[in-house]
Amino acid sequence: MKIRLKELWEDSLMDLCSSNSDFVFAEKTKYWAERIFNVSNIQFLFVEKNKLIRHLSASSFEEFSAELGVAGSVAQTQKPCFIHNLKNSSLFNTHVDLKTLMSVLTFPALEDIVVEGIKEKKCLGILQIPLKDVGKVRAGENEKENVEAWAGLFGKTVEMAFKYYRREL
Repeated sequence: MKIRLKELWEDSLMDLCSSNSDFVFAEKTKYWAERIFNVSNIQFLFVEKNKLIRHLSASSFEEFSAELGVAGSVAQTQKPCFIHNLKNSSLFNTHVDLKTLMSVLTFPALEDIVVEGIKEKKCLGILQIPLKDVGKVRAGENEKENVEAWAGLFGKTVEMAFKYYRREL
């Protein structure tokens, strides 16, 4: 299992680094998250200039305020958010958030930056991952913590690949 996951992380990093557009980067991010977390229907949103950006194709995208929905809340707080039923959340926004009744982990891909000599974090993107088994009998707090740990690691992978893709390393 550990070898398989290590190979997935390495393969995902190399593949994400080879992206040639934001649309391709977003699609590859979703593809690898689906493989790593063994789920489908993942959403990835770029965060730029207080906007959430969903790429629909190579030439079209939707923009939303980074203050909308669970995704916007995570972009603002830069903290992961685990919700058992996303649609029932008071933060849920039908235009921005993943549409599912499953438990969803929403987490940021963060970049460490220095502004006027002070270390800060900048949100590069938001991933929303439906987790079909979390919240059921087999998945207690330990399961949630494990998923959040893997999500944090995948978020760092996305950050490193994003910096390389944008040639900021």
